[in-house]
Amino acid sequence: MSAEPKLLAQVIGFLPEAKTLVDFAESSLGPINSATLMAANLKTKELVDNISKPELRRKFEEGLKPYIVGGELKITIDGLFNYIADEFLPYVNETGNGAVSVIGRLNEEIILRALRNSGLTEGADFQRTGKQSDGDIIVSRQSGTKKNLYVEVKSYHARERLLRGLTDIAHPEKVGVGFFRDPAEFNAQRTQTLINSQAWAIYIPEDTYLSIAPLAKSMTTSRQDKFYRPLAMFVDDMVSYSKLGELSPFRL
Repeated sequence: MSAEPKLLAQVIGFLPEAKTLVDFAESSLGPINSATLMAANLKTKELVDNISKPELRRKFEEGLKPYIVGGELKITIDGLFNYIADEFLPYVNETGNGAVSVIGRLNEEIILRALRNSGLTEGADFQRTGKQSDGDIIVSRQSGTKKNLYVEVKSYHARERLLRGLTDIAHPEKVGVGFFRDPAEFNAQRTQTLINSQAWAIYIPEDTYLSIAPLAKSMTTSRQDKFYRPLAMFVDDMVSYSKLGELSPFRL
């Protein structure tokens, strides 16, 4: 699969490593960059769904066969809950068919691939971390006094995990980035709480960003930059940081 990522379009029931899934996305999208981060996310999610869902559905329906009458499911809420908790979820965990755990690694790999494609050098300009509450990625300025920017990567929902992740990073130079789908997670009250974590910015997909309430979208950091930034700015901002030790201004 690693040698021929295009074969993944013909596979059901086997999820390869995140790198191979991103290779598949690039085989149709070209090298991932600022403009194609969200497209890569959608392409890889579609692939994960196509690989994992048919087998999960087969197993799910197989266990419910005794309760299907005339094409309709006849089961109590307690019965359905017990089946999912006692049979279906253990099957998902035991077979390693947990697409949810893959998604987190996959979205991080998409971000890393875009940084590699930008010309930044892995190991010098940026590195994967995830240890000691330093976020998931560190971007470094090499010239002059070395400075680090700590990046917290999340998938589709911010919930409390984004705030907790940013708060756990002890350094003031930090940002969050994700493929967030729900603009309601970024209301004005929530925005102020995130700003209080001392993060410099949160990068959000364009369609979600455009749907954030104007009051929340207009809120700024202590640096007088808009707190929320479109996802398409992320890679260019990381390149800027690696050269200057600062994010590009964003005050529109």
